[in-house]
Amino acid sequence: MSAQPPSYNPEPYTPETLRTVQGDSKRPQSVLEYNPQHEVPEVGTSGSPVEVRARSQTFNRAPSPVSTIGTKAQDGSDYGTPHFPEPNTNNYPFSQKFTSQIAGEDSQDVLVAKGVNPARSSRYQDLEYADGNAQNAAGDSKRSGPLGKFFDNGRYPLQQRIENKKRGIGIQSRPWVVYILTVAMIGVFIYELVLNGREQGSPISVKPFINPMLGPSGSALINLGSRFPPCMKNVAEVPISTSIACMNNTENPITQVCTVGDLCGFGGIPSGQEPNQWFRFILPIFLHAGIIHLLLNMFAQLSLSAQIEREMGSGGFLLVYAAAGIFGNVLGGNFSLVGVPSVGASGAIFGTLAVTWVDLVAHWKYHYRPVRKLIFMTIELIIGVAIGFIPYVDNFAHIGGFVMGLLVGTVFYPVISETKRHKAVMWIFRIIAIPVAIVLFVLLIRNFYTSDPYAVTQRKDSADPYYCNALASRGSWLDPGRRNWQPDGCMLHSYTVKDGAHCLRSREVVFLGDSVTRKLFYQFAHILDSSLPTAPSDDKKHQDHELTSANGTRVSFFWDPFLNGTYLNTALKDSHRGNTNPPALLVLGSGLWYLRHARTSGGIPAWEANVDYIFGGISKSRHPIADTIVMLPVEQVVAAKLSPERASSMHPSDIDAMNSDLFHRIHPPMTPLGSILSNSQRVSAYLPLVFNKMLDPSNTEDGVHYSDSLVKTQASILLNLRCNEVLPKRFPYSKTCCNSYPTPNVAHAIVLTVIVLSIPALCYFSSSGDTRTLLSSPLDPTIAPYLTMSIGLILVYLADRSWLWLKEHKHFNSWTFSLLCLVALACGCINIRRADKDLGFLNRDQTDEWKGWMQIAILIYHYLGASKVSGIYNPIRVLVASYLFMTGYGHTTFYLRKADFGFLRIAQVMVRINLLTILLAYVMDTDYISYYFSPLVSMWFLIIYVTMGVGAKFNHRTPFLLAKIGASAGLMTWFVREKWPIEMLFLFLERVFKIHWSAREWIFRVGLDIWIVYVGMLASIAVSKIREYRLTDDHRWALVQRTALGGSVLAMGWFFAFELLQESKFTYNPWHPYISFIPVLAFAFLRNASVILRSGSSAVFAFVGKCSLETFILQYHFWLAADTKGVLLVMPGTQLRPINFVVTSVMFIYLSDRMAWATGEITARICGKSVPSQPTLPLPNTAPTGSRPIFDSEAPGGEPEGQELVVPESRTLRPPLKDQDGNPIPIEPDTPIRPRRWIDRLAETKPATPQSDGTAKIVEFWKSLKGQLLFALLAMWILNVLWSYP
Repeated sequence: MSAQPPSYNPEPYTPETLRTVQGDSKRPQSVLEYNPQHEVPEVGTSGSPVEVRARSQTFNRAPSPVSTIGTKAQDGSDYGTPHFPEPNTNNYPFSQKFTSQIAGEDSQDVLVAKGVNPARSSRYQDLEYADGNAQNAAGDSKRSGPLGKFFDNGRYPLQQRIENKKRGIGIQSRPWVVYILTVAMIGVFIYELVLNGREQGSPISVKPFINPMLGPSGSALINLGSRFPPCMKNVAEVPISTSIACMNNTENPITQVCTVGDLCGFGGIPSGQEPNQWFRFILPIFLHAGIIHLLLNMFAQLSLSAQIEREMGSGGFLLVYAAAGIFGNVLGGNFSLVGVPSVGASGAIFGTLAVTWVDLVAHWKYHYRPVRKLIFMTIELIIGVAIGFIPYVDNFAHIGGFVMGLLVGTVFYPVISETKRHKAVMWIFRIIAIPVAIVLFVLLIRNFYTSDPYAVTQRKDSADPYYCNALASRGSWLDPGRRNWQPDGCMLHSYTVKDGAHCLRSREVVFLGDSVTRKLFYQFAHILDSSLPTAPSDDKKHQDHELTSANGTRVSFFWDPFLNGTYLNTALKDSHRGNTNPPALLVLGSGLWYLRHARTSGGIPAWEANVDYIFGGISKSRHPIADTIVMLPVEQVVAAKLSPERASSMHPSDIDAMNSDLFHRIHPPMTPLGSILSNSQRVSAYLPLVFNKMLDPSNTEDGVHYSDSLVKTQASILLNLRCNEVLPKRFPYSKTCCNSYPTPNVAHAIVLTVIVLSIPALCYFSSSGDTRTLLSSPLDPTIAPYLTMSIGLILVYLADRSWLWLKEHKHFNSWTFSLLCLVALACGCINIRRADKDLGFLNRDQTDEWKGWMQIAILIYHYLGASKVSGIYNPIRVLVASYLFMTGYGHTTFYLRKADFGFLRIAQVMVRINLLTILLAYVMDTDYISYYFSPLVSMWFLIIYVTMGVGAKFNHRTPFLLAKIGASAGLMTWFVREKWPIEMLFLFLERVFKIHWSAREWIFRVGLDIWIVYVGMLASIAVSKIREYRLTDDHRWALVQRTALGGSVLAMGWFFAFELLQESKFTYNPWHPYISFIPVLAFAFLRNASVILRSGSSAVFAFVGKCSLETFILQYHFWLAADTKGVLLVMPGTQLRPINFVVTSVMFIYLSDRMAWATGEITARICGKSVPSQPTLPLPNTAPTGSRPIFDSEAPGGEPEGQELVVPESRTLRPPLKDQDGNPIPIEPDTPIRPRRWIDRLAETKPATPQSDGTAKIVEFWKSLKGQLLFALLAMWILNVLWSYP
């Protein structure tokens, strides 16, 4: 007889048995309580899901979820031992038979517990069955293919996977990969000891230094394949010719000397060959620094990593382990010390540790005491990082392995998802993790091979606060054509004749050296005066030369290839007596002639002796021999292009050694006692090692002398070193290399102090001095807008007026521009929202969307510096015109509908548009007019106001209205064309109000879009009249509509063809005022061609559109940098620009949104009237449901607002307090213990003091909106008078 399940006693199925199942609290389930003394379970009614929870009885032993002790089967078999099926089988007899008794195979009530393992760990006493949507144990849930293991359903039923997760059972029983790796690492370590014993006579290095890890010497580790950058790429300061200790050296100082190239092993690296042992990213995983290191790693690997392999399977585990180990070495190669070898599997093990974090986060509710587990995991992570400080172990490898383990583990770890939401979240993380992991690998490997490994240890510090050494030592080309040089972390200034004259005036600049120095001399002089020659005549090459610029600067060159001539010797002697007129810049260059004529000159030893003499004289001189001294590096040659005579004596290895010598003389290493002892030997000179990094074989013909354009860039670096700090410190602050930001003047300091102090002051007054509520005061809605504004302004100031973050040049790439535009378009299209009715022509959502995608396009255009590309510049000009078109359309529509020409309307619009702009102008010490969009929109709003306000009672007469618009357009055209009225106005503002604006710049800005605003006004009138006369009801309107749409398509095509055929943007600009309205109107018609188009809009674009004014203004300093001349880097490293772009974009959009909200709130409180909170155009925003013609839509009511009017309802009172049940809490009376809030005290009515009528009127005026605005204008006038300009 077959075995039967335990007996159960039936219980009636009543509503009382409905319970909320743990893990799905929103859905009640039928629950049958398990009782081992009963016979048959009760079956739920058909169509009702049945949930079974078997609860074990409490015994002294560990409880068994399904107790079968003492039960006899019908065939006489004993159930005395609980049955626990193997986790990797699909044989669950108890579950299947029990389930089949409860419901039939085809019943909707079938329990999904058919495939559930009844065995449970003793810590989990409840056996819960999954919902009816889960898969059963009959094999329905099997997924074929190797990827099925980490998809949510996997090979096993959902509930079985949950059970296994709680019991710690993985998808395989043996961690074979871990076993193999462990054996391999032990074998490799044995070979390390054998090699060291053969070379030094002892397996463990004890001479000349003891390895504290009880392992081989550092030289042996380098030879065996440790991560050692000089063996992997060219390191200028540690060339392969550098001498270091051999593996058999046991003496200190070193007696057995080898070169780096020989010690790198694997066949060695011959002199002159570029090192490229890329496999050193992989081999260190199998190497260990000693016995202690090996034991620690193997313990972690056999415990932690082995469990991860059991849970993931060998395939996924191997991917995580390898990716984490390799990426850890990549990250360490970028940021660790280059002269120290690094070994160990720690990075890979940290990657498996990161997988445990993925598991904990993804399966939080399945873990036993997850909070305690999180604490222990955090402690483990801290201990692992601490271990990273031991010799030959790299913490950057730990960090890199952990980060990559998180990313790859997120992709491959088999996550259990019970809900669709959890599954969707996991897939989102996977989709994000894959490209992030790839990008990190690509960027950091590229950065490793293209950047200076010493740059990490030479980042900005107290010795180089303004990036002077960075300018001289680090940088890279941004473009393949080598035209745009980017110093590391700062912006190079392109010098003009005027700049050079201001810096050097009538001073002297001296060059001493060989033919390489002579070429640099001519390019330097050519920058100061373009009329000067760029090369000497053939018969005067080895002679002295002197050139004088038009501004009186004398540039001299002395032919002195060995640096032992009369001028230098005299200068060094005169430095002891004091030279009354030292040169502004002294440039010394030598070295190649010592190599070229080694027999007669004495070669490298003679060069070293001469350098000792020069540097000794400079360091011991009591007076400087020049304001700035530059020692040029020995120029690297291209051996393949050298003549046979030069190639026989000029060896790249010798040049590397000479430059390394120069570097350590100018930048001596720190002594054990710090910098006090080393400062006495430090030479006050610059060594521009970047000159050699700029070189490329394609830029030279003879292997020695390079192209004029490249040498001109080198000369520009010399000017930046000498002159950036001397030039006037005024807006725009785009000279950030070797240049300090100016100290704020008195007025500027007052503005900054007020903004900084406003933060604690607002918090204090909001809390009424109560320290208990002080911490929560920033959340007070009464002060939140002001705090947001103050904090935002401070953040912007720190970003663009300090060295908190770095600034670098823009770089245009057509592929990058296209990709960013496509990504932005995709983001906008994935979140299209549809209305259930026709919203009408140019409705509110549509105009927000229009402004949003235009703003994104303008931001990408500015970030990449695409203004030099005519085919991009011209459409961007049309986008700016579109903003002004909406300004004219929106405000005209408002005045036609509302006829509200009161002062309040003007104040609301002007304050909303200009509040942030004016504050930024004072905080950042810039010109208000430089943020041209706000002044431009403000000016056109006032023009529209005056145009519509004159004779407003006759605005219903179309001829009169058109005549006013025509007269206004003619008057504005005359003002711009004549120029002198605007120049006189700006002169008046400068003399009376101390406002320094550029009339020329303003005329250019206004003239480009002189008529597009009037086109918007006419479009508003046309739409209004079409609705008024119901022209859309005419049977011929459909033909007119089709004709307009067809003409729009042709117009758009014609415009793009026309603008692309223009030679440059300068030839297009004269045409722009006359044709810009064509694509604008064409787009408006096409965008509103059907009901579907009018009722749909992009939520992403609309979100950006609602803060478009703030994004346009804040980009000057917080996304871009140096007043739009560069880009902001929050993460150091030119190669990390893509990551910086993503990070700064998120920060920038968030800040813009918050500042837009704060500006609207403050405007509402200033103006004292509640207005709609959405910052949209004053356009009708709804229409009757159904298909209507383009212009046939009526606003159901509500006041349409101006385009830039973002003034939310003023909220000055706190929401009422409520208790936990939602009941209002009465306000407690004021007591000495509970002081009243300051806003309540201010609002309290006090008895009026007797005042004369005149005084009362004056007080009332200053309290009014007009008085407050007048006070603000007076304050700005006082600041302008006090402001000082360089």
